[in-house]
Amino acid sequence: MIDNSYSRRGTPVVTGEYANRADAEKAILHTIDTHGWSFLLSESGLRTFMDARACEQWNKQIAEAMCRS
Repeated sequence: MIDNSYSRRGTPVVTGEYANRADAEKAILHTIDTHGWSFLLSESGLRTFMDARACEQWNKQIAEAMCRS
């Protein structure tokens, strides 16, 4: 969890479950990668050619791939 309550102004502090650097970096990269792929799919217009099942499968594959890294 990123917690700004005990940090200097403008400097986020990672606490709780992700308190060590390696886990924090992995969690941050996972979030960035997931949002990046989602953005690219939406901006390219490819999502408009996908039905609900394909979109669900895409989202599941991205989530699983990020969990394995």
